[in-house]
Amino acid sequence: CFHFVASDLHDWMILPKYDVLELKYPDGSPAVLRHVDGSGFAYYQSGRKAICLSAHGRDPQGKVRRFGAIVHGDAARSPILGSFDEWGRGSAEGLLSQGDTSPPKIMIGESSVTIIDGSGRAREVPLGGSPSTKTSTTPPQIALRINAELLLQHSKGRTTLAFNSGGVSHKFFLGEMKGEDVLGMTSPTAVSLADRTMQEIGQATQALSDVKTNISGFRVDPTQPKRKRADGTSSFKVGEIQEMLESLNALSQSLLHPNLAPPDLKWNTEGKLKQLIAASHPPCPGLQDKSNWTIGKVSGKCTT
Repeated sequence: CFHFVASDLHDWMILPKYDVLELKYPDGSPAVLRHVDGSGFAYYQSGRKAICLSAHGRDPQGKVRRFGAIVHGDAARSPILGSFDEWGRGSAEGLLSQGDTSPPKIMIGESSVTIIDGSGRAREVPLGGSPSTKTSTTPPQIALRINAELLLQHSKGRTTLAFNSGGVSHKFFLGEMKGEDVLGMTSPTAVSLADRTMQEIGQATQALSDVKTNISGFRVDPTQPKRKRADGTSSFKVGEIQEMLESLNALSQSLLHPNLAPPDLKWNTEGKLKQLIAASHPPCPGLQDKSNWTIGKVSGKCTT
């Protein structure tokens, strides 16, 4: 008998969208690590964090909707060089060039991009046009070199962070994904719900067998006096242990009942599972009207 809480069953049925991505430097130290939802980190060769990427929301296909990021410098205490929220709005400072009095900077807003050069002069570029022709629909194309390893690009309405360090390259999209997959990450091989259920049953059966084997190793000599606790009561009884072993044996046999549904049934919905079970099991004795059978209660928890 299986018991599920609706929320636990829902979480259990959601498979990871991507395989974990792990890129390493030649010496084996981590360079890029992204989790099953696309969130993760990029690291400089020094071991300091370069990018901290966060994932937000899911669309009906299970894809992450938006990404935000914090950009760090490769220096003591990991100074913050830029930050972007889940909609791709934020700012970043770039490398100083010869003659610059201050670091160049890009600020991406809801409707425009503000570019500040090394002399402190600012110009605003509408996201749907250019400074010279405000009626143009051509999105701006802007690039900012944050440091030797990081390049911020804004092109065709999409903001990306290009990471290139020690021979390892990877791109991070920022803001709304618009239904696209995460670049550079592969989808995991899907496992059917029926296969996962049978795997859980197999693990439970093996655990039961292990318990039975361990308990069967105990030997009780009925000719010896019963051991006493400090309060004078018996610590165990021979009959209780024998009854426990008999119960475990009966449960093991019930799992091997010849009339049970075969373990290779293919199903992926509750309705299909009900049909297969009904076809594999005869009506219970004594119940004349099986058309009114319903599931009276669903409760409990299932974890993986």
